[in-house]
Amino acid sequence: MEKITDLNYISEIAAGDGSFIRELIDTFICQVPEFTQNMRKFLDQKQYGLLAKEAHTAKSSVMLFGLHRLASNLKEFQLLAENQDQIETYSDRIDEFEDICGKAIIELKNY
Repeated sequence: MEKITDLNYISEIAAGDGSFIRELIDTFICQVPEFTQNMRKFLDQKQYGLLAKEAHTAKSSVMLFGLHRLASNLKEFQLLAENQDQIETYSDRIDEFEDICGKAIIELKNY
């Protein structure tokens, strides 16, 4: 199975401090369900501005862990939500976020 996370950036900013890296990983693991829940709630409530902000915040978190394709997709999602464009794709985009982050969390738990 190919790794989907890349801890090079985190290792660099943590200067090799394993406990700091573990703290960042634990924070990410806690944030993912919150991001997912918030995005689904904002979609259900048609609060697209808040959905765009949540996608932006999630993008910053996934970038830390080298999930560059997902970060790019979240940036696109953010822009779509800001413009209320292609609304029919939002649910699938949230599902993709949840799926990829779930796989990343499995990897990160083994750190």
